[in-house]
Amino acid sequence: MEHVLIDTNVLSYIFKNDTRSSSYLPYLSSDKLLAVSFQTVAELYLWAEKQSWSNPKINELQNLLQKFIIVLYDNKLAHIWAGIVATRERIGTPISCADAWVASCALRHSATLITHNRKDFENIPKLKVISH
Repeated sequence: MEHVLIDTNVLSYIFKNDTRSSSYLPYLSSDKLLAVSFQTVAELYLWAEKQSWSNPKINELQNLLQKFIIVLYDNKLAHIWAGIVATRERIGTPISCADAWVASCALRHSATLITHNRKDFENIPKLKVISH
């Protein structure tokens, strides 16, 4: 079974019924193991806090998140994250902390990363990325 990890931007498009989500929906089929990073979950809850979402809207988000496996932190993940950050700094293309966590979660579980921001994940060896 193919593993896919959904980036924050794609999951937010799905949540908001944004037209940009349509090109990513085929990658969310039932024959795939669907996951999101703990970082994505944190970012979505941050948006909810900043925008003072109502309880029904937070419940809607929680219902969406239940459809995904949430990739949690472990020591191997931290080691992968450190390697990504160090490599990108070494080659002069720093990566944000959040994007490094998302990429490391995908690599940790040999998942294809589904993102709308391919550029954020360039120059990460062995990372498979799909972007439209």
